[in-house]
Amino acid sequence: MSNRNELQEFQEKVKEAILALDRKEVVQLAEKAVSKFMAPDLVTLIEKGFSEGLQIIGDKFGKGEMFLPELVLAAKAMKEAIGIIEPKLVEGQFMRQSLGKVVLATVKGDLHDIGKAIVGSLLTARGFEVLDLGIDVPTNEIISSAEEFRADIIGVSALLTTTLPAQRELIEQLEKDGLRKKHKVMVGGAATSKDWARKIGADGHGADANEAVSLAIELSRNKGR
Repeated sequence: MSNRNELQEFQEKVKEAILALDRKEVVQLAEKAVSKFMAPDLVTLIEKGFSEGLQIIGDKFGKGEMFLPELVLAAKAMKEAIGIIEPKLVEGQFMRQSLGKVVLATVKGDLHDIGKAIVGSLLTARGFEVLDLGIDVPTNEIISSAEEFRADIIGVSALLTTTLPAQRELIEQLEKDGLRKKHKVMVGGAATSKDWARKIGADGHGADANEAVSLAIELSRNKGR
């Protein structure tokens, strides 16, 4: 069993590795974490270590202190680390019944993957089946994938204000196709807000990973309403 001090020290190491853009170290820390910590601590590590480190990078990117290649590199390292940790999180759910199916995507024209990867991992840990389509995904691909996957929820992310209209386009296209009642839609990303979600008719907005997961649980409980 680990203690709080061990976990906090490990969180700081993770943040430092992410901020240093050291993919190898991030992956090695993920591998060590799986053998060192139980599932509940791994969830904390994702939120307080990986997530906080990536949020700092995201903030620096927004201020022009970091550039897109660095942002993408950090996001890829994060996804690789989550891929290592995720099986143990799923294992920790003791084969609990699925809460529902979620399709995640970053909208067309946007290369943002921070946050979405974290949300996907935490949703899986909480008992959702998740299909992550990645970045720069066209509206028609999101909808066709949601139909094929039989998704209860579609979650779309946008980091840039210039790609926000793609979230509106998704909801409008679902309406045109007669599919809006089949799929709850939640939006997130740095460019979004609760006001924006209401304006475009989304079912909710997640300001961060924890809020997005809570929203998905709420939407899954209200299916059909």
